[in-house]
Amino acid sequence: MTAAATTAATTAATTAATTAAATTATATAATTAGLADRVRNLYSYSASSLIGNGVGALVVASLYWGVAPRRALLAWLGAMAALWLLALGLAISRRRGGPAASDRVQAWLWAWSATVLSSAALWGAAAWMFYGHGQAMHQMVTVLIINGLCVGAIPSLAAHRQTYLAYVTLAALPLVARIASGAAADGLPLAASVALILGATLLLGRILHRGYDEKQVLKARTRSLIDQLQDEKRGADKARAEAEAANRAKTQFLAAASHDLRQPLHALGMFVVALRDKTQDPATRPLIDKMGQALEAMDDLFSELMDLSRLDAGAVPVRPRGLQLDEIFARLRLHFEPLAFDKGLALTLRGGHQRVHADPLLLERILRNLVSNAIRYSHDGGVLVAARRRGPQVLLQVWDSGVGIALQDQQRVFDEFMQVQSGPGPGPGSAEPVRRKGLGLGLAIVRRLADLMQVPMSLRSAPGRGSVFSLWLPLEAMTMPGTNDRGGESQPASVAQVT
Repeated sequence: MTAAATTAATTAATTAATTAAATTATATAATTAGLADRVRNLYSYSASSLIGNGVGALVVASLYWGVAPRRALLAWLGAMAALWLLALGLAISRRRGGPAASDRVQAWLWAWSATVLSSAALWGAAAWMFYGHGQAMHQMVTVLIINGLCVGAIPSLAAHRQTYLAYVTLAALPLVARIASGAAADGLPLAASVALILGATLLLGRILHRGYDEKQVLKARTRSLIDQLQDEKRGADKARAEAEAANRAKTQFLAAASHDLRQPLHALGMFVVALRDKTQDPATRPLIDKMGQALEAMDDLFSELMDLSRLDAGAVPVRPRGLQLDEIFARLRLHFEPLAFDKGLALTLRGGHQRVHADPLLLERILRNLVSNAIRYSHDGGVLVAARRRGPQVLLQVWDSGVGIALQDQQRVFDEFMQVQSGPGPGPGSAEPVRRKGLGLGLAIVRRLADLMQVPMSLRSAPGRGSVFSLWLPLEAMTMPGTNDRGGESQPASVAQVT
């Protein structure tokens, strides 16, 4: 046998031994837990058992006082009292400081069994010694007491079939024998009747014992399933925590290193500009222009990715202030009007005189992403950016006549890297899907920025008819009116939502 085979065999044997040991330990723990439950169940009946035995002993003593031999009655009553006090002390000791270690569980069980069986033996002795004395009423009460004790012991001893069988034998068999051996003519029929009743009692105890065993099996299975689920939950929680930690580390790295990572792109841009200026060959200039366009697209995509990472890392501060929307509209017009003109679209901005309370940089980024998407996916008509007063808020909307978004996709468009294709293509009557540019991060950034600013945002769209994105911005504090000057319903601006 080779060394590798020997090592594999040794490893397999070790694994098997470990598994067997674990299985044995589990089985032992389950057995110990079951025994502990049984002992706990036994001692939970201490009060009722003490009361039953004490009352029964007093009834027998008062019933046979003056009828049975006084010395025998006092001896029996003294032994019963001593046993009763011993059982009381055992119950108090168990309640004050139950067994903390598993090796003492068996000792508590033996102690309980000894007191119970001793009590049964005393009751059997009472039946044998006192039944023949007195009248029929005395005998009937004796039978009722012993039968009642046998029935009353079923709940506490149902889990211990052999102990219960011994209890009934010690307590009731002397009674049956004493009745059968009496001189009365009806002794044997009466003994048979009592024996039949005791047999029914034993059958009831057996049924309860079986039910208790099934209950314990189900309890053990439940405990095992709970342990298994807890282990699986701990494993899942650990894996999720590790994944979240890795994601946070990645996000924090990208957010912290964004400046260093963008420097090579800026350098490439400068090289492309220098190359374009020094190249006079007409055949080469289109290639350089395409390089510049590709580099510009790469820079835009990289900017979106970095912005998303910074938002996830919580590295974007919010600095709201009062501002007039014309400040932002002017820059939007300067940047997007040439792009709209090249596509034959009309870019309209209205309501720039409205004043709002918002972070100007974050709000401008939201509008830039929305207007850029509107121009990109519109092929005729135009794009409208409009602001209107609605009570203590300003409703800022971006309308377009583009391809639109289907209802089932209107929530998903705000997910990262989600690009929904719908509507006709750029050519009249074309059935080709729209060619999407980018990574699908623009609207994901819009949603995060709106949530960060606590600005409610909504989307309404229909395929082939365009889309409208709505933002509810609070008015600047000093201009907040008490009434709605333009009509319409206002919405709360304190909770961010996307609908």
